[in-house]
Amino acid sequence: MEVKNLFRFSMIGQWDNVVEVYKNNPMAQEAKITKSEDTALHIAVASGKTDIVSKLVEAMGENASNILKIENERGNTALHLAAALGNMEMCTFMASKDPTLVAARNKESETPLFSAALHGKKTAFLCLHSFNQQNDGSLCRKSNGDTILHSAISGEYYSK
Repeated sequence: MEVKNLFRFSMIGQWDNVVEVYKNNPMAQEAKITKSEDTALHIAVASGKTDIVSKLVEAMGENASNILKIENERGNTALHLAAALGNMEMCTFMASKDPTLVAARNKESETPLFSAALHGKKTAFLCLHSFNQQNDGSLCRKSNGDTILHSAISGEYYSK
């Protein structure tokens, strides 16, 4: 199985084949396979395949930190997508491989922590906050000055 098959395997849901390609070909882990520059990991996250994401991250081995920093055309890492979906499990195993991923900024200057708040995903936000190594609040603010509080209010995400 080759890198060129990653797109097809991902699109038709042959996730075990995607995992095998990741295990057997480290180049596949870096391959951007869609027009929007998503990797197979991005697609697995967006598809909500928690068990597959776990296997893909494990297949990365010692190179996981570098692979997890790969961005799509919007500047989103796979962690940005997991945070926006509110998938705490995915957030946990990606951020545990490299806690600095929580500070990665996309082209809108949003961190995964900000993205979780923007989409009202409280558990993912709290999970990622536990990995936050910067205690200055900078990860909760975009470059335009918007904060997670602005996002929570505009999205009407209120809870006790």
